[in-house]
Amino acid sequence: MGKLKRIKLNVETNELIALILIAFLVLLSVHTFRYFFNNNILFGDENYYYSRNAESIRQDFSFVDKVTNRPIYDFGWPLILAIFNSILGINIELLCKFLPLLIGLLTVIIFYLVLGEFELEDKVKSFSCLLLIFSPPFIYSYSSCNNYGMAIFMSLLAFYYFLKDKIINTFIILILLSFFGVSNIILLFFLSVISIFLRYRKKFFVSLKYFGIVFLIYLVFRIPFWIRYGLPERTIFNILDKEFLFQHIFSDLGGLMGISVFTFLLAGLGLIATWNQKSKYSLLYISILFLLILFLKNPFVSFYLNLLLIVLVVYGFIFVIHTRWESELIKKMIIIVLIAGILFSSFSYIKVLYTLEPNQKTLDGLNVLKLENETGVVFTYYTNGNLVESITKKEALLDTVFVYNKNVNDKWEDSNKLFYATDINTTIDIINKYNIKYIFIDKKMREGLIWERKDEGLLSLLKSTTTKFKKLYDNNEVEVWKCI
Repeated sequence: MGKLKRIKLNVETNELIALILIAFLVLLSVHTFRYFFNNNILFGDENYYYSRNAESIRQDFSFVDKVTNRPIYDFGWPLILAIFNSILGINIELLCKFLPLLIGLLTVIIFYLVLGEFELEDKVKSFSCLLLIFSPPFIYSYSSCNNYGMAIFMSLLAFYYFLKDKIINTFIILILLSFFGVSNIILLFFLSVISIFLRYRKKFFVSLKYFGIVFLIYLVFRIPFWIRYGLPERTIFNILDKEFLFQHIFSDLGGLMGISVFTFLLAGLGLIATWNQKSKYSLLYISILFLLILFLKNPFVSFYLNLLLIVLVVYGFIFVIHTRWESELIKKMIIIVLIAGILFSSFSYIKVLYTLEPNQKTLDGLNVLKLENETGVVFTYYTNGNLVESITKKEALLDTVFVYNKNVNDKWEDSNKLFYATDINTTIDIINKYNIKYIFIDKKMREGLIWERKDEGLLSLLKSTTTKFKKLYDNNEVEVWKCI
């Protein structure tokens, strides 16, 4: 018996080492391609936000954004980057690339261990990890600094300790997780309620008490922050009305936080395969349904939803493999198509990431803006805001961090007015109201994100009213204008 146990342990260890190696190669490929095809430039909005604020914390342990003068609300990543930079002396930009990769490898290990706590076949456990590695949400989460990847890692770690009845460890992880966004704690709370109610009813009230303590400790940390800076303004606008269209659900159709079409397809087959044992899998079904409803409103939920769907995907594969087919050739072709589809989704998604903005032309335009001496606000679409602020050291009217952005609701409304304004007086009023000195426009704004035509709204005014606006730079990718 002992010999069999040692053999099984060696097999599991070898499997885990292989999975870690595959995960490392997949995540490294994003940075490798970016190095050769996009000048090794950091991609995405969040990398720039966290690296900028890590510098602020490192310099004088200030938790206030030096460019916007707004408090850093969820300071988990900037603090980690600042600590590693101070201790190891590694460049923050380099840390933004390789710290998430390291956390991704640890996530694979924890996911493997969590699955080991359930009565799953070994092939289900290993194949689930493999599918996780090749899933777009995983690749996105651990290719750059973002709260999602860290939240998944810490959530799995907390869940693992919970399964092991190590409550103190679970407490500590959940408290740390709150500094990467309290929404993660709230989501975990509801998932735990579902889990405990369906499987561990005797622990239901005890677990509610534990979560209550976690929230109290969170408040102990947060109340001094709120006393000093006040409560953040509640946003009343909905950015998803414009952005979160149907195609953003699927990574194959352009959704940066989307899930592969093949994942949904195979999860459906997995549902059919496990339906005869629905009482055993009821917890999984209800949790997926709960997350799917949330996902339609909030894209960040995809990272949690992806973990649960993957388990069903594995059963979907097993269902296809074990089902009797009239033709063995057709069966093999279907399996090949499904595997190829998942791999194609992964590789095409890697291409999306290594070609993601900013590119060199965008940085060229921002560097022109950086050299401008006059102070004032930069007007651009809010998803460009952190990039503008990090490169130019000038405040953008809006960025993706709405927390503690003063009068954020008015700014959102006036931004939309300014984008589509046809009256010069209305335009000048808004520009003066917010001390807008510069306007930054990129290709995606001109080609559908904001405007459909070249002579629409603000674009027309910029070109026709030369006494009010001066073009500073244009390289076909970006335009920089100055308000005079």
